[in-house]
Amino acid sequence: MSLPFNFAIAAGSRRWQFLLLSVLLLVGCSPAHEWRELPAADGAVQVTFPGKPSTDSRDLPMAGRLVTFKISAVEAAGATFAVGHMTLKPEELQQSGLPELTDDEITDALVQSLVRGFDSQDVITSEVAVRRLRAPTDTGATAVEVLAEQPEGLRLLARVFHHQDQWIQVVAVGPSSRLDTETARWFVDSLRLQ
Repeated sequence: MSLPFNFAIAAGSRRWQFLLLSVLLLVGCSPAHEWRELPAADGAVQVTFPGKPSTDSRDLPMAGRLVTFKISAVEAAGATFAVGHMTLKPEELQQSGLPELTDDEITDALVQSLVRGFDSQDVITSEVAVRRLRAPTDTGATAVEVLAEQPEGLRLLARVFHHQDQWIQVVAVGPSSRLDTETARWFVDSLRLQ
């Protein structure tokens, strides 16, 4: 009498079972495979990160001044996936010395901070819609999308937009050998307004 295939595998070597389980666990624990949907930008957006992000802040030069920018980022498979934002209410704009800048000028300054290391011929910008989480057919904001690629160098895909009192960036950046266009696009496209 022959044993069913499943039973034969189950009765096989415990070492093979352990090896198979170990490989599956290693693949599942790789940061590149741990996609998780999380809030970002103080809860203003939802985005799917390839792991648990760490949060930091840095000062961005803007109109000759430094403005605090908060960043939630994950490094996975040699690339960085990040959502950054700054909140500037009208009264804060006056205190920061930026009241003379329009929303478009602030957005442009944020775009320029992203592409500073790229030659202008390596950068393509366009306008895209940012969708809402609860109503995906509803356009919640319009973003400037930036695709920048250096020959044999860095690849960057980002969106920058203004929503209520916040300027938000979603960015995937890394060596083109490590960050493929599809993964960068998947991350950037996952962003939804709350």
